[in-house]
Amino acid sequence: MTNLFRWSAGIAPLAIALVIALGPTTARAQGSAGGSIGNDDKAVSGSRSTTTREAPARRSRQTEEPPRRVPRRSGGGGGNFDGSWTVTASPGCAASGTGTVMVSGGRVSGQGISGTVSPNGATRTVGYIDSITIVSSGRVTGTTSSGVYRQSDGCSGTWRGMKN
Repeated sequence: MTNLFRWSAGIAPLAIALVIALGPTTARAQGSAGGSIGNDDKAVSGSRSTTTREAPARRSRQTEEPPRRVPRRSGGGGGNFDGSWTVTASPGCAASGTGTVMVSGGRVSGQGISGTVSPNGATRTVGYIDSITIVSSGRVTGTTSSGVYRQSDGCSGTWRGMKN
């Protein structure tokens, strides 16, 4: 029995040394202490599918287009619409009668009226008489013009113009 006691007394320090040396390493490998290596989801056994997040697509630099030139003079097809115009609207509506408008640089202006004339001669205007709004559109060619108008009260008619 004394031999057994001596043998266990010699083995005990060796066993304790092995537990100290190997025990914590084995425990860390199971992920119960310290940081984690690999799968950090402890509730899932085995491997999990890894989803890779794609980097957002890089936007290429947009090539800048040269600025579009807007003609500053009115008139299209070689004609110049600048100047004074006498306009007569068909009778029957608040806009009926004769008046004068000025065209300068593609802008139409007159008493209670404003609008535009494009280089190709298309014209659009808005005017006000009392509480009625008048919207017109038409075409200017050379020294004459014509078009239609509609008032906010529902009345509509035609107009004609001559360059002064």
